Amino acid sequence: MTWGGIIVLDFIDMQNPTNRKHVLRTLEEEIRKDRARTNILQFTELGIVEMTRQRTRESLRATLCSPCPYCNGDGSVLSEETIVIQLLRAVRRVAAKAHRRGIRILCSKRIAPTPPAGGPEEVPRSLP
Repeated sequence: MTWGGIIVLDFIDMQNPTNRKHVLRTLEEEIRKDRARTNILQFTELGIVEMTRQRTRESLRATLCSPCPYCNGDGSVLSEETIVIQLLRAVRRVAAKAHRRGIRILCSKRIAPTPPAGGPEEVPRSLP
């Protein structure tokens, strides 16, 4: 199991044991609604509650990037699909402001034919 991280909650000024129990009980009730496995530790002497949460999906970097073809995956570059989506957003932004008949885009041959997920069948070659 891969843990996603640690969450630290600061209740330093909460001294009342009844209130602390209520806070822990409420946290546990709400955590049950979360599909990720979470471990809640008891209050520390300083009034800190620590929680660990299981990672339920790939990291944002793993989702948006693909291994770098030059360093064999030691670094990362944006995936082709991510670049296409960013490119289409930029084109739409420019097209909305510019009063031109067309916009010429020069890009890698690897990027030009890549359709965005859930988008059009092919990348538009020009905008009216």
